[in-house]
Amino acid sequence: MYYNVYFRLRGWYTAVGHSENIKSLSKAGGGGDFNAPLYTFEEATEARLGEKMNLADSFTVVATINMIRVENAIYKACPVESCKKKVNIYDIFTGKKFCHISKLQCELISVDRSIYWSL
Repeated sequence: MYYNVYFRLRGWYTAVGHSENIKSLSKAGGGGDFNAPLYTFEEATEARLGEKMNLADSFTVVATINMIRVENAIYKACPVESCKKKVNIYDIFTGKKFCHISKLQCELISVDRSIYWSL
């Protein structure tokens, strides 16, 4: 069932969708290149995207966030206004605090497979 929807959407995108002017209705972040080619996760893997040494590959995939790991989603932030990274206390004897960036981890589901991604 989902494969039929995928191929219909892919056909529309290839025929006319790639040249449509897109008006964003969202005020949220995100981004990317809306003119990037449409791939499934499998096609991106087969095309070896992201494996070039000095060039970044950009592509679009239709996916749904299935799961977000809450362990890293909420954390105690560094009190320094310009920092706001996650605070971990490594040295219990001196009480020195060390900060690091915490990545949000989630599972993305597409037509062909699911992958785990860090944002």
